[in-house]
Amino acid sequence: MKWSNLERLLDVCITVLADMDEEIAVCFTAQMMGHSPRCLTIKALAHWRRLPDIEKAVGQLQNKLFEASELRNRAIHDLMLIESKKQTAFKNHRMSKKELHYGLKEFDVVELERALAMMDQRRTDCAKLLDLIRAQVYEYCT
Repeated sequence: MKWSNLERLLDVCITVLADMDEEIAVCFTAQMMGHSPRCLTIKALAHWRRLPDIEKAVGQLQNKLFEASELRNRAIHDLMLIESKKQTAFKNHRMSKKELHYGLKEFDVVELERALAMMDQRRTDCAKLLDLIRAQVYEYCT
């Protein structure tokens, strides 16, 4: 849910920059998988609306979101296994772009807590981007 909330904020950024009603904008944003296409869309809209501060801010945000998305993907997509005799949790790690490990890996609750905290931080960053956009763009939509 945390990641969904973050992507929703990016969708609102697109809605405001594209000067569309949310019902129309969601026809586009619903087709976007993850944060990267959303950030690229925001960057393109800011470029064509001649808003360099927003263009720069979203570029920086996109880089910050990458690490959070990797941690989120590991938390969501890795299969959780419990070794029945010792009651030890493992993840069946699926290889990611940054971590070339494949197979069983002991579950690390600290890593999960770090992912959740990072998603909270990035959500705040997305909200700040939306505030910047709203400060520079007059909203026609209701």
